[in-house]
Amino acid sequence: MALFIRSPQALSQLRDNRRVSLAALFGFESMARATLLAILPLQGLEFFANAKSLSDAVFVGALFGLVLTLNISAIITLIARRWTYVLGISMIAASSLLFIVEAPKAYIIAMALRAGGTSMITICISLYVMDLISKEDYKVYEPRRLLFSAVSWVVGPTLGVILYTEVGPWSPFLASNIFALMALAYFCWLRM
Repeated sequence: MALFIRSPQALSQLRDNRRVSLAALFGFESMARATLLAILPLQGLEFFANAKSLSDAVFVGALFGLVLTLNISAIITLIARRWTYVLGISMIAASSLLFIVEAPKAYIIAMALRAGGTSMITICISLYVMDLISKEDYKVYEPRRLLFSAVSWVVGPTLGVILYTEVGPWSPFLASNIFALMALAYFCWLRM
C-alpha cells in the first residue's frame, strides 16, 4: 500500500518559503508561552501559601502534560494531526484565560492545559517538518526556527512584565491569548 503525502495548499504555493512559514508558526506559539514566563511564578506565589505548594501545583500540571505527551500518537490517530494542533493551541489559549481567574484550582488547571498544549503543538510541528522539509532544506530551516524561537523568548517575558506593570495584571494573559490565536489563524491560513 502506497502512502501519499499531500502538501498543504498554501505551503505548496510558497515553495522556498515553507522553511520560513513553519519557523514563523513555531515563533507565534513560542511567543504565546514566553509572554507569561516571568509572570506565572509570581502569580503562583500569590495563590499558594509557600513555594512548596506552588511546586506541587506545577508538578500536577507537568504530570498531565507528560501523560498527554505519551498518548499523542493515539490522539493523532483518533482526530488527525491538524486537529491535534488546533486542540493544542486552543489549550494554550484557554490556559491564558484561566490564569486571569484568581483561584488556585484555576491556576493548576491552566498549568495542566499549558503543559499538554505545548507538547501537542511541539510534536505536531515536528511531524509537519518531517513531512514538508527535505533533509537538504533542514539545515536552513533549523537556524530560522531557532531565530524565531529566540526572538520570542527574549521579547516575550519583557513584553509580559511591561504589560503587567504598565497596563494591568490581566494584560499579559490577554496578549498571550492573542499570540495563540495568531498562531491558530496562521496555521489555518497555511491550510495545514
